[in-house]
Amino acid sequence: MRRVLAVMSVVLSLAASAAAAGEPPSGWRPPSSEERSRHPSPDRLVATGDFDGDGRADRAVLLVNDRLDQIGLFVVRGGSDRYEALDTVDEAWRLPDVSVSAEEPGLFRTACAKGYGPPCARDEPTQVETKQVSIGLTYAESSFSIFHWDGRGFAQVWITD
Repeated sequence: MRRVLAVMSVVLSLAASAAAAGEPPSGWRPPSSEERSRHPSPDRLVATGDFDGDGRADRAVLLVNDRLDQIGLFVVRGGSDRYEALDTVDEAWRLPDVSVSAEEPGLFRTACAKGYGPPCARDEPTQVETKQVSIGLTYAESSFSIFHWDGRGFAQVWITD
């Protein structure tokens, strides 16, 4: 009887884990219908592309955390249901001002090279060349950065400030 209960416990545990796969991290949720309707470009709350260069489609999504009053940028890489946090923005009410996009590969001059903010530090690049699609994060009338795959993870580079 104990063995049957132990096996049932393992099966139920695995079933619960499988049901949770693909769900946003605890406390995070997709924007509600009302929030999407207030966004000037609701299609800019999710972007798809092969962001890590592995040949599989990835998704970049904006999620909301009511308790922390934050918006989060997450990526779900192809072949995985795991959400990886890339960035957070305080004040969730700003959601209509934040957009995510898929940016084509190319050469990007950095914000410091364009004269935005302080001059580039010695170890700070003046330009970044991306080899695959990058994740763009825009704050309306404010700033733009890209998250590009550097072979180990996603690196953020400010393009405007």
